Amino acid sequence: MYGCNTILDPLNKGCSFVSNLDVRGDLSVEDYMSMQMFPYEAEAKFKLDQVLEDTNADVLGKIQTLAQTNSNIRKLLNLYMRIAQNDPTKVLGLAAQAKSWDIPSFTEDLLRSACKAPATILTVDANTLFGENSPESPMSRPYYPAAGMKVGKCNHAVFLASCDEDKDVYKIWTWGAFRYLSRGRLLGNPVSSSGDPNPAGPFNTGAICSAVTARELTFV
Repeated sequence: MYGCNTILDPLNKGCSFVSNLDVRGDLSVEDYMSMQMFPYEAEAKFKLDQVLEDTNADVLGKIQTLAQTNSNIRKLLNLYMRIAQNDPTKVLGLAAQAKSWDIPSFTEDLLRSACKAPATILTVDANTLFGENSPESPMSRPYYPAAGMKVGKCNHAVFLASCDEDKDVYKIWTWGAFRYLSRGRLLGNPVSSSGDPNPAGPFNTGAICSAVTARELTFV
């Protein structure tokens, strides 16, 4: 959001965050957006992810210890505590839930909306961008197999350069070059939050977790 409002629309700062709201579970839209829009610092997020991945640790205790020495994590913990109504056991559930938002979950409707925006930045799983591709032969199959489980991790931002819905070709700019993908590659096959195949999703074997769209381009 910061990059979009600073670079693409610095005059209006009218950029919007777009994601599949079904991933929020029981959270209100307001609380979900507060967590999604939290200004993570890269080092703080890395340390927090390490703690969350250590299933043998006193996770909440380690988060509280990190919060004593890192102001970014302290602010995040305060946000979690507010949403969890000061229930420490619910804080761990929120942290785990937020981690799942790094799994692709974009939908066809959201992609269509992103294509209509004057400018769109997609958050994607970088692994899905590798493969032979051209405007005539875009990457079409999902990178991950439909194994009935949640897969992938969004860790890269790309610019959506153009969309040809009729030809099913979506051009993105990343790493100094264009890449061409189809809806099949971008959206994959749905899986449920528990990992079972489920046409309702919300997660999938595609490439995209979220997008930031600019309502107007005002950069000079």
